[in-house]
Amino acid sequence: KTCKNTKNDSFRSMSRSFNCSLLSCFSYEDERLLIGCRPSAVLCLHSIYVLSDHHNLQFFMHAIHIFSDFISATNQKQKTRPLKSKSKTRKNNIKLRDYKIMHKLCKHEASINRNDAVGNANFFRNKYPRFVNDFFRAFCANITQIRIDLHYLTDCCPGLKTYFVLAPLTKKNATNQKLRLCLQNENTHTNGGVPMPIQMEVIRGHFLFNIFRNLTLHTIRVDTHLPNISYDIVHSFPRVLFVYRLNEEMSAVPIDAGVKENLRT
Repeated sequence: KTCKNTKNDSFRSMSRSFNCSLLSCFSYEDERLLIGCRPSAVLCLHSIYVLSDHHNLQFFMHAIHIFSDFISATNQKQKTRPLKSKSKTRKNNIKLRDYKIMHKLCKHEASINRNDAVGNANFFRNKYPRFVNDFFRAFCANITQIRIDLHYLTDCCPGLKTYFVLAPLTKKNATNQKLRLCLQNENTHTNGGVPMPIQMEVIRGHFLFNIFRNLTLHTIRVDTHLPNISYDIVHSFPRVLFVYRLNEEMSAVPIDAGVKENLRT
């Protein structure tokens, strides 16, 4: 197996080394390939070629890159917030096949982690090469923290909403896509002084918890479209959102009794 390095800025990571245990038959040795070029040089794993059967796994690597950005809000803000043109470029680089690959990789991994039996309705196995699934499994096992930016999700990879955002509310479907809350601030009052509800898209936390087994705090942090408003999804309470707002000093703002009552209902 060999890897190829590229100067493609759109999918460049900030890593200065490559974790060889993802590919090695002796992963317990925990070897690293260090990049010793100029200070600005970083590693981008563009593709993997399987020499034994001449398979080019470029499409799979591309999809995993996108998925990695989706769960890493810190990198997302660096790439998308300063210039809208960068968001448009990123969005144009994502194809329908990328969404399908990500979905099948995630369903496969989640089904294995749940120990679904063959006859189970949730049982799923994709038909991708074994190495691809093993690589994705190693990738997921190394993730210890998830932070999602809904602004990035909307701007750059909206197709992921089909798989990772709860279905929209309809008369026949009681599952909420958006959470309605009344937050007491200057932007949510009508002329009559009545607070207007705000809406936030809700991430399917239970699905992500089935994929990632080694999250340090068993918590998923989600930054919403609304300024300074975020929520946490905790593994122990997958149906509860812990919503909070930060002030200009990035300190938590207390939630008043009215909002707490909204949360309870």
